[in-house]
Amino acid sequence: MIPLNAVLSEAGGGHMGIGPARYMAELEKLLGLSNLAHLFALVVGTSVGAIDMALLACGYSAREVLDLHREHGAGIFGDKLWAYRILKNGPKYSDAYVLKLLRAKFGDRTMSSTVPPLYITAYDARRRKLKVFGPKDTLVPVWYAVRCSMAASSYFAPMGGYSVEDGVFRILSDKRYTDGGFTANDPLLCGMAAGFEDGLLQADDLRLLELVTSGETPESGPLKTGWNILTTLKKVIIPAVTAGNSADVEFIGRAWLRSLHVSPDNLFRVSPATPDMELDETKKSPMVEDLWAKQWDRDYGALVRFLGSNHAPRIRAQPH
Repeated sequence: MIPLNAVLSEAGGGHMGIGPARYMAELEKLLGLSNLAHLFALVVGTSVGAIDMALLACGYSAREVLDLHREHGAGIFGDKLWAYRILKNGPKYSDAYVLKLLRAKFGDRTMSSTVPPLYITAYDARRRKLKVFGPKDTLVPVWYAVRCSMAASSYFAPMGGYSVEDGVFRILSDKRYTDGGFTANDPLLCGMAAGFEDGLLQADDLRLLELVTSGETPESGPLKTGWNILTTLKKVIIPAVTAGNSADVEFIGRAWLRSLHVSPDNLFRVSPATPDMELDETKKSPMVEDLWAKQWDRDYGALVRFLGSNHAPRIRAQPH
């Protein structure tokens, strides 16, 4: 299969990532593909999106990605650390389970050995800047890049930096990398920029499929100039930091397409309205899956046409 000139992007969202996984499994099945990622020139993800995109880029099917969420979600968010349980200090969970899982799934695969090319966002908290892992990180293990991207500070501990000397990859003791969601929770623009920089994308008929877990941002009510600093932190600053950047990404992405003389409709954004949830609420998996399954029922015809007639099967009935 010749890949489309297209980007597949998945935002962060903790266990809500089971929704995009369900959506991708449905699309893969409808198109009759063994691996959905082979349809795209590159894939990019943050946090749970990094897990999903890395699995696809390392040969796992979208169905296997969905099965991983169903089978391991409770395990990933299962081992609460004693300091958190007693004192509410530090990260909430041990990363022993997720590290074992990532190493088992990705083995020795490095960022330069995936098909299609894979980009993963993280945040270098010491340098206070975005870090984008990609194919040029030839010796960086996929599992390490994924773990850096999912280091949401209140859930998992930060990851140490790394060095590459004499062809040997080493993890350093300095805690540095935290969740990519701090600067690029919706990593679509990072994937676009990296794709053009690395010569993987062309302007002609560029297409962007964006999967976002956060849904629509609710109205928070009027702001008041007389709030004290703690109220301002709670009602303005912290929500601004944690809200993500998806609406901004959509606006810039469509403007970027226009500047390339491509229709802004070549960005297909999937973001069903989702109730506010904690990232570790695994018991709500059926509800999240159902929301994305209903979104799939609304989207599937338009989405297949969006991906192009060469990949569009004859649709005789809904896939459910």
